[in-house]
Amino acid sequence: MLLYFVKTMSYTKRPSCSPLPLADADDGVVVPITGAAQPLEIPQVDARDLYTAALAYSPFGIAFLDECGHLQHVNKTLSEWLKQPMAQLADMTLSQFIWEEDQLLFERVLKRVFKRGQTHHDIELRLTGSRGQPRWVSLSLSRLPVMRGQQVAVYMSDITRRKKTERELLQLANTDHLTGLSNRMVFDETLKRAVKNAQRYDRPGAVLYIDLNDFKKINDSYGHKAGDAILQELGRVLQNLFRDTDTVSRIGGDEFAVIMEEISASQAEFKGKVVERAVKKISLEVDGETLSCSASVGVKFFCGAETQVEDILTAVDQAMYERKSEHKGISLHG
Repeated sequence: MLLYFVKTMSYTKRPSCSPLPLADADDGVVVPITGAAQPLEIPQVDARDLYTAALAYSPFGIAFLDECGHLQHVNKTLSEWLKQPMAQLADMTLSQFIWEEDQLLFERVLKRVFKRGQTHHDIELRLTGSRGQPRWVSLSLSRLPVMRGQQVAVYMSDITRRKKTERELLQLANTDHLTGLSNRMVFDETLKRAVKNAQRYDRPGAVLYIDLNDFKKINDSYGHKAGDAILQELGRVLQNLFRDTDTVSRIGGDEFAVIMEEISASQAEFKGKVVERAVKKISLEVDGETLSCSASVGVKFFCGAETQVEDILTAVDQAMYERKSEHKGISLHG
């Protein structure tokens, strides 16, 4: 391990003190105390001990790796993070303790540091943690010249709490607070990606647009509490009807939309009918009243290079309104 040291301090002597006037406790007369003060000796401090202690007990995880990525030295903090005694970490690789999905990123950066000598900062990845939960860390890597070969110093700060806060904020930004479904922003971004897949890879998809019929009457007659209960139940029903890969969103007051990829036109049409039947089965007791509802479902199938987001939204909206005017079946635009 290469450490840089500062010049150690030498012994110093404080200058002699002048006589200090003190008050006599008996008669209040000020009398001087004469004589020279003894010099105060400050012992030398070995900077190597200071540096060693700073590294060993730093709240940051610190490791030194050889050119093969093997751990040469680790400090106490990192040993605790890795749940391994320091003695057992000898000749193990740091990659062994990095989350599988992040190992390739770390190994690429490590090779770059050894090859080019560049320092890299703010590499965010996960260490394997206890009970299967990862520990998020931010890494800085620097190449150090040593007597034999080269080593890289890795400095880690724990950012797990920050990552948790970021996830919570992202969830708040992407989630409809009433139903727990994704919101309009997620729907728009997901549809853009689905359209790009259709354009580039000829991957088929469909959008379902679901609007409750006469929802305003429920709010006006039974209050917003009853209306919210209906919306929450509809959100639960829709989540159970679709695949994990489908995007189910609440995009307006009583308007919901679903994006499905890798689906045929006939499958999309059938799914629309399933939704309609499932909504008719909704029945809730609110303040002693039994409430039910129905929905109008529009479907737009898309595929191919000519697919455009605006065209899909216009067509599926038109299909939904045609369904409202007919009050039977669903309307398919393909």
